[in-house]
Amino acid sequence: MLGEPWTFIGLVEGLGLPFPLVFALLSTAADSFAAFLVGLGFQTRWASMMIAINMTVAVYFEALGGDSPELPALYLLGAAVLAVAGAGAYSVDAVRAVGNPRH
Repeated sequence: MLGEPWTFIGLVEGLGLPFPLVFALLSTAADSFAAFLVGLGFQTRWASMMIAINMTVAVYFEALGGDSPELPALYLLGAAVLAVAGAGAYSVDAVRAVGNPRH
């Protein structure tokens, strides 16, 4: 809602990370913008690395807090696979690579 505080900043601050606003914004960008890029298949490897870094932090803090880290670990695995393998034949990256002498 408009005018209400963003509670995610408080959560990040509670984790003990410095600059909670910056880290909350970076995490949100990885969760939304990078996921959008992966969905398009555009800059998939870089976007997947952003997601993998975000999920690595999530796995660490979930395990540190005594919670179950399986779900963020599963997302981490998927992001790592995409970062290594790339987007595939039906992605924007593949369409851009056609006719590109580097590929």
